[in-house]
Amino acid sequence: MKKLLIATLFVVILTLASCQKNIEPPSASGLISVQNESHFKDLIARNENNQMTLERFGLNVDSALDFAESNTTEHSSTNIQVPGVDEGDIIKTDGHRIYMIDYHQLRVIEVNNGAMDVVLTQKSPFENSGYDVLYLSDDYLIVIGNYYTYEDYDYDELDLPEDVVRIPWFGYFFQTHTFIEIYDLDTLELSDSITISGQLNTTRLIANDLYLISTQYLNTPEGIDSRPTFSHNDAYFKPEYQEIGYLPETNYDVITNITHIKLSETITMDYTLYLGSVHWPTVYVSHDSIVLANNDWSFSIRHNMSQDGQLLRFSIEQDGSVLFHAKATYQGHILNQFSIDEYDESIRLLTTEGWGDDVVNRLYIFDASKDALVLPTLSVLEEGIGKPRETIRSVRFNDTFVTVVTYE
Repeated sequence: MKKLLIATLFVVILTLASCQKNIEPPSASGLISVQNESHFKDLIARNENNQMTLERFGLNVDSALDFAESNTTEHSSTNIQVPGVDEGDIIKTDGHRIYMIDYHQLRVIEVNNGAMDVVLTQKSPFENSGYDVLYLSDDYLIVIGNYYTYEDYDYDELDLPEDVVRIPWFGYFFQTHTFIEIYDLDTLELSDSITISGQLNTTRLIANDLYLISTQYLNTPEGIDSRPTFSHNDAYFKPEYQEIGYLPETNYDVITNITHIKLSETITMDYTLYLGSVHWPTVYVSHDSIVLANNDWSFSIRHNMSQDGQLLRFSIEQDGSVLFHAKATYQGHILNQFSIDEYDESIRLLTTEGWGDDVVNRLYIFDASKDALVLPTLSVLEEGIGKPRETIRSVRFNDTFVTVVTYE
């Protein structure tokens, strides 16, 4: 007789009521500014593995898409997490046109009484490039992609011992860039072109404010300026060192870049730069916040795994600009962006830690109402979220309720 392994499925709906605790007065909020190039290099030099030099290898070196309204047509939109916060897609429509990308090509198709005509075809503009997502704002079609560049450096310029073997592969390194093409919706003519160095993480559009969260790794060869590079049309620039902010940490090997593009008649751009030790794979965006989350996985000598999480909250100001607000820590890992939510000046978070008999599912509620460097913890629920051995597989917040699906 065959034995069947039955995995259990458990859905729990929790009412979220925060239990206010006595909290110590918060310290002053804000990031510390990098002072200059020397200070920047001193921070990066604290890392043991921040350089991609020879020594690393042992060689000593329903959304506010704001589509045009139509009186005669109905059309679908992208599935999103937060109403009014649009997320990028490979196909969008305004009821009159279909806008679509594949990896190398952008196409716009006019739809008129069942007839479809291609009115724009555009290939990605760079070598080693491809389109990623697109958006529609009130006045613009925004297409976002990435491309790679390769930069050479000379061994003779590196201060290396004579006995170090020169391997040709180390004669260059590649850099990832994000490009943004902004087309006028009426004419479909290219209005603005923007590029940002670094690996793109995710994007959001709130009304006419576009946000791009990207990562600039600092594992570049010695002697190469690793600050992010921006271009807007024909203007190229790097931020001043004083525009890079950081908090006291052990290592500084990543710059997180939150770029804000204002899609007004005259397109403008600003940015918030955070120097730290991790990148942020999980991003939640509301009308008021950008929340970044990450996990550090560590193993003890007895093979026990520790899952320590970090969370950063940035506030979105009335003019669309972004300011650092506060940080928090938590235990366990986050499934995806739907495990994070903002409600009534609080940040809510669901995590899973461990496996097998040691599984713990937790619900955190952090107080985001105060100007504090660290988000105060209002409450932590560590019991009753799923049955023993079950981990979180799906989360949906809905005002004062959260629906959690757990599974073994």
